[in-house]
Amino acid sequence: MLLCGCAAIGLSAVKRLDRRVCTLRSMIGAVEFLEKELAFHMLPMRELLLVTGDSVARPASDFLKECVKQIDVCEARLFSEIWSLSADKTLDNLKAVDREIINSLGTVLGRFDVEGQRNALQLAAEQLKRNLAKAVEERGTKGAVYRTVGMATGIFMAILLL
Repeated sequence: MLLCGCAAIGLSAVKRLDRRVCTLRSMIGAVEFLEKELAFHMLPMRELLLVTGDSVARPASDFLKECVKQIDVCEARLFSEIWSLSADKTLDNLKAVDREIINSLGTVLGRFDVEGQRNALQLAAEQLKRNLAKAVEERGTKGAVYRTVGMATGIFMAILLL
């Protein structure tokens, strides 16, 4: 039982790394989709978020739908606040550095001309891709360590109790 408990702790740490990778992939897809929609359709921000939220994978879709929900409920708030609060609520698998990139978009979207918004989205996508590459590498190295340490700790504790 002790072995299983320690192994589960190691595996939960690996799962956290997996969720970050999944969330980054999802957000990259959402940012790229937003950029294309903005370029071709120039929809108002609420509709742009709604269309994108219906077209991309979770958890990015949850984030965008939360933004729309907050826009509907809190019309007096700044869009950057809504964007940031929605990110905090739905993108909890990301590191602070990832969230900073996403939050920086909230200060640009809807405030500048289409070209400025597209440039910000392209830059964010590039930065998120770099972070994704690091996250995949981290998952490969730290994931193996977490699994091994979890199992080894469980075996060590079991031997100690014998």
